[in-house]
Amino acid sequence: MAASRLLFDFIESLIIVYFIIAYFSLPKIKKNIILYYLAIFLVEVSFDMFGWDGFEITLTHFIINNIVVYSIKRQLKFNDVFVIGLYGTLINMSVLITHIILVKVLAFLSLSSFQIYFCIGLLSKILLFIISFIILKLKKSQISLNDKKYFCVIVSEMTIMITFSLGSYRLVSDDSDKLTLIHMLCGLAIVFLCNIVYMVYLNSLYKEKMDFEKKTQKIYYLEQGVELIKNIHFDTYQTNHRLFYVMKKLKQLAENDHNEDALKIIDQFEHEREMTSKLFSTNNPYFDMIVSIKINELIERHILIKPQISLLPGDKYKDIAFINHIVSILNYIKDNKSITLHIKDQGVYFLVEMYSKEDFYKYDQFLLQHLNLLIKSRYQHENDLYIARFLLGDSDNE
Repeated sequence: MAASRLLFDFIESLIIVYFIIAYFSLPKIKKNIILYYLAIFLVEVSFDMFGWDGFEITLTHFIINNIVVYSIKRQLKFNDVFVIGLYGTLINMSVLITHIILVKVLAFLSLSSFQIYFCIGLLSKILLFIISFIILKLKKSQISLNDKKYFCVIVSEMTIMITFSLGSYRLVSDDSDKLTLIHMLCGLAIVFLCNIVYMVYLNSLYKEKMDFEKKTQKIYYLEQGVELIKNIHFDTYQTNHRLFYVMKKLKQLAENDHNEDALKIIDQFEHEREMTSKLFSTNNPYFDMIVSIKINELIERHILIKPQISLLPGDKYKDIAFINHIVSILNYIKDNKSITLHIKDQGVYFLVEMYSKEDFYKYDQFLLQHLNLLIKSRYQHENDLYIARFLLGDSDNE
């Protein structure tokens, strides 16, 4: 039996060394392979001589394999440790599966205990070789786990593997003691605690997911609202545009008929429309909507606004923060009776010009509040006109 045990130790050591070298793509240096094999083989033989069970052998193999991989690769990832631990468990599993399947089958053949031991040992090594071969074939499709996210899961799996290794050898040898039971219960306690930690982590992920879904829904409904306002704004603009040409045609007809009363009514209507509503469309719905509202607020305060806006469609005009900076410029129009407003797109920059016969309100304060966007400014008084110019960058360049 001693000779057969040496044979099984030789085969098992050979399979382990082959698997570790092949799986981790270690350089096949003859001297290193021999030393590595001798270390594994001597552990097998020594532990058999002292009568120590497979759990101690598995633990020692685990330590040696990790040291070998680290000393050659100069790095050891958590996934590598997990694979080495899993393989140690599979060694024990091959023995346990073979024992469970064959021990009763071979008993019917009236074989001696040595023959049963030899058959189980040999078949378990064949099964281990098959398992090793399958893992190496599946190596290309291995899943890389995020160490931080799945730390508790990996610790739980490794604890289960250790507990299984401990229990399987005790089961095969029909030997159990209080210390083994304590070790297995401690392993279950570790798994239990890891599961609690991971459940807390999953709960936090669920909350983040729900918050993200709420934000996504909020953005969706805001976009739907803006789209509706955009359509209303466009329809109003189109109606106002058509009305302008209708009134122009009516005025032309009234002039041809020399109808002074009709001309007076039309002029009064155009004046009221000029003083109560300013709508424009630059195909930038956010900008058009918000700036139109602000201009109409000024008109309601009996400030005549003559806007001249020249913009191309662009993503920066969807930035509410940027638009609010533009609108805030108009807050400094308070004591003015009439304003000519120019807004121009100049590529990465944005030019705002205001002309008025009255001085602008607290111009210096505006400069202090908008230094983060302000590229260049100029304020001058010439030909009885106050002129304020602002060259702004977009909010992405703050």
